[in-house]
Amino acid sequence: MKSLFAVAFVWLVAGVLPASAQNLIYRIKIEPIRTMNLHFYNEGYFVCPVVGGEGTFIFAYRNNGVRSYNVVEEGGRLYFARKNDDIYSVVEASAVTRSEDPSVPTDGDDEDLVTSSSASFVCFGEATKSKGFKTALSDFRTRVAPKLNGGTVAWAEERAEGAEIPRHLGFAGVFDFFLKFEEGRTDDANHRNLTIDEIVDELTNQLRGQGYKDETVADDEPEPENGGNGGDGVTVTRP
Repeated sequence: MKSLFAVAFVWLVAGVLPASAQNLIYRIKIEPIRTMNLHFYNEGYFVCPVVGGEGTFIFAYRNNGVRSYNVVEEGGRLYFARKNDDIYSVVEASAVTRSEDPSVPTDGDDEDLVTSSSASFVCFGEATKSKGFKTALSDFRTRVAPKLNGGTVAWAEERAEGAEIPRHLGFAGVFDFFLKFEEGRTDDANHRNLTIDEIVDELTNQLRGQGYKDETVADDEPEPENGGNGGDGVTVTRP
């Protein structure tokens, strides 16, 4: 009863905690199961309130000397589920985007490569770790999931008209999706009372220091001092 009361207390105070309330930092790992015409992100971070709610993804890609990242603000959500006496943390997200690529040649002056893409994420894990948190209003303990396991699917239909049809059209992929609780980073950020935006700024600054490039910034544009601004979250293989 004590642990369930603690969780209920967290839900109760969620509506009155300040914007700089305690947050969680998870490290992302993504591994491909099966893909077609698609290179997907393989690492990153998820930052969210400890009491649940919308969080921010930092998706990163590292392979063969290429390093890039993309920030998706409020792109995912943490919520809690119960099975008998066990509490589970669940992170879910979905995105639908439509884009046009004028770099792909077609016959018509106004015709581009049109991509309609979708992606969905879900992972969950039992909240077995009891951890204390402190805000300006209260101190409390709750349970945190050390690891969350799940999956990701991404797919897109692409259309191009004209004499020069690209050799690769459309893509699809299925991936394993893992989150691991970064306790040290979380404790440090909460000790300094950082907001989610401030945590994301620090993490993206660290990534840039390691040679990662904000993929939403063109090569001839200066990169922002703090973070990225969100994108569609996929890298499509082209011949």
